[in-house]
Amino acid sequence: MSLLSTGSLVKDFSGSLSPESTRGCQLRNTSIGSKANCTHLDLKSVPQDLPSNTVMLDLSFNKITTLFNGSFAYLPDITTLGLASNFLSQIENGTFNPLKNLKILYLSQSSITVLSRGVFDSLTALTTLDLRNNEIKKIPECLLQTQYHLAVLFLSNNELETIPRTLFNETTSLHSLFIQQNKIATIEPRTMFPTNTTLKLDAYGNPFSCTCHLNWFVKWLRSGKVELLNVEKTFCSLTSIKEEVNLPLLSFNPDQYCGTDIVMITCVSLSVVLVVAICLVAYRERWWLNYKFFLLKLAIFGYEEINQDFDAQDYEYQLNIMCNEGDEEWVDQIMKPILQERFPHLQKVVFGDNDLNIGMFYISALHYATENSFKTVLLISYNSVDDAWFLTKLRIALEHVNDTRLDKVILIFIEDILDEDLPYLVRLFLSKNKPYMLWTDDEDGQELFWAQFEKSMRANRALNSVIPI
Repeated sequence: MSLLSTGSLVKDFSGSLSPESTRGCQLRNTSIGSKANCTHLDLKSVPQDLPSNTVMLDLSFNKITTLFNGSFAYLPDITTLGLASNFLSQIENGTFNPLKNLKILYLSQSSITVLSRGVFDSLTALTTLDLRNNEIKKIPECLLQTQYHLAVLFLSNNELETIPRTLFNETTSLHSLFIQQNKIATIEPRTMFPTNTTLKLDAYGNPFSCTCHLNWFVKWLRSGKVELLNVEKTFCSLTSIKEEVNLPLLSFNPDQYCGTDIVMITCVSLSVVLVVAICLVAYRERWWLNYKFFLLKLAIFGYEEINQDFDAQDYEYQLNIMCNEGDEEWVDQIMKPILQERFPHLQKVVFGDNDLNIGMFYISALHYATENSFKTVLLISYNSVDDAWFLTKLRIALEHVNDTRLDKVILIFIEDILDEDLPYLVRLFLSKNKPYMLWTDDEDGQELFWAQFEKSMRANRALNSVIPI
């Protein structure tokens, strides 16, 4: 078609029928529809009185500045549209929506600087797109996302500096690509080009930087999947490796300069090893680290949140320990000896049911011990979570917390219990960010445990809300 060389469709209007005139346009009626030649008429907009069966429209060499989304609303049959050599400062989204049958679109030399996302989305039948000789600096990655039949694309003589990586993801029919005379220095790795046909590529006149970053592109050019046109005019620029400056692009041998980067591989490997080592050490010393962080937090924040300090004279019992009968051995062998050793000031302690007031009924004795203790500790284990009496103790303790609005209860897990095995009251308590501690066999973990216990025994924190039991 002559526009590829002349920028006009004039020769496509040959025919035996006499022309008609619409706003100066020459019309030809043919067996497939009308052809309208509207070139060189100084038009500033698309004529709105052309025949609705127009299949070919040439508006080249006019003064059109804006294409509106209704410019072609009445011309649904156009298959070829020429808009070359205009002054298109704006193409509104939706301009081409009516042109479902458009196959060839010429927009060359029309002062286009920006192409908006989705401007060509409706042109699903497009086979040829000419955007030569404009001032386009950047192309949206999704510009051609519906051009499944696009075969020829002209982008030459613009100001492009790069080709978007996913621009050609959907153009599976593309066989001719012209990007010469732009400002492209490199083609980014993983840029997708059509692979189902042998692509003809013209890229001369670009300042290709023949460095290791262009390694993949040069190897692709030699793969046999692409035919590079004007090979003798496609050179390495001044930003290339010194020995390759001004030499043909295809003479560049990346393997000569771009071997395995030993330094980078070594650094990455050492970094990975170092991170793994730090993680292993942190896991192994997690209890020691938690203990140190705990001490640091105490040093920084102190105890500003506490509003009721411990005073042995205010309570009959300093500590009330509630547990299941099966956990009394743990209390006797672990907790009681350490309390006596590390907390000798705790003299009035209720160690389980055996120390309850024998002159009261059992439930009353539980209430009495809870209400007259500075702090109540409940030991959580698989023995206790299945014990109805222990759940009663837990409810009594939580009711007392609600009554006093003081955080007077601590849960101590003497073994790790799965979430789904925890009773509702325990999960409810934990959901309110109430204090709990986990016993561990790790020595550093035990140091953290007793440091937290000591802090909890210094005071009771005031509560702003109740536990909904």
